[in-house]
Amino acid sequence: MRAIFLDRDGVLIDNVVRSDQTVGSPRSRADVIINPLSVQFVESLRQLSYSVVVVTNQPDIARHLLSLNELLRINSLIANRIPGIESIATCIHDKDDRCTCRKPLPGMLTKAAERLGIDLNQSWMIGDRSSDIEAGVACGVRSICVPSLLSHSRPRRTCESHYPHFQADDLIDALRIITANSI
Repeated sequence: MRAIFLDRDGVLIDNVVRSDQTVGSPRSRADVIINPLSVQFVESLRQLSYSVVVVTNQPDIARHLLSLNELLRINSLIANRIPGIESIATCIHDKDDRCTCRKPLPGMLTKAAERLGIDLNQSWMIGDRSSDIEAGVACGVRSICVPSLLSHSRPRRTCESHYPHFQADDLIDALRIITANSI
């Protein structure tokens, strides 16, 4: 089985611009803004026989800025609004915890691959940050960097890594790249 590993924040949903102008993950369901292209993108991937696995770092749990219960509610909301997501893998550790599942390390991807029977050689990682791309490269999947989605019309971030195999303008462009380069 082949899969598309997707970062959550900035890819499937908008990052949140807080009142102090910092950018981060939603801390409540009310903060969740689904990328309008996400539903069509995931549906198209499923039609191409890809499993869709979300892999997301959520250090706000370790920082006590988000409860595990609310994180689960947010993930459930996303899975309900974007049908076709097979699994959402979450690392709740902070950088200093040295967790092997925290991107840029490949632990979330390799564990999901083991659990779901995914062939990493036929799979892709799509993210908006260098850590997403580096996690994909570390486990041997091809990678696509898409610009980060930010709420409130702020400028969009892009990957700073020189590792991505491809750079896409958005999820529909990423779909075109996947279709043109499928094994």
